[in-house]
Amino acid sequence: MIGSDREPRHLSRASLAMVAFAMSIAGSPALADTSADNAVCAAIRDLGLAAIAGGAPQRIGFGRLAPDRAGCGPTDTPAREEFCRVMVENVGLRAPQRFPWMVYDCLGMSHGMPTVETVDEFSGVAGRKKIVHLTATLKEGFGLDIRFVPTGDFGNTPYYKNYFGTYTLTIWKL
Repeated sequence: MIGSDREPRHLSRASLAMVAFAMSIAGSPALADTSADNAVCAAIRDLGLAAIAGGAPQRIGFGRLAPDRAGCGPTDTPAREEFCRVMVENVGLRAPQRFPWMVYDCLGMSHGMPTVETVDEFSGVAGRKKIVHLTATLKEGFGLDIRFVPTGDFGNTPYYKNYFGTYTLTIWKL
């Protein structure tokens, strides 16, 4: 019988310790997202280099692009196409709120902390609020701006307000 007086206490404590350890590893972004962080960082760098080389800003939407369509685009250049492939593969279209946090973590690893504006709404990342605006200047010579634009209020609680929307990323040469 689970939890009875006959069950040795050291087993239940050991089991709880193992569960707590497993949960801490599973929830650790540093362990779980290392390859995703590297892919996101590379995709951002490539977009920045494309902006520098072409002289024109790179703009991409990620999330709910239309009321009935989620996606990433436009994908009219190799850098944009690769960026969208990486985002869909590592973030997914079901929780686009994770996208700016992945960018934030990437920038913090090598560029210092970007400036962010958050709201107390669903972010898809445990313990973090939703980013609605992120901006940074990168040492490679380009600027980055991410803004959330809601496409409708489909939540039934304030926490899920503006769940659906699009993150617009703009990268430009400084």
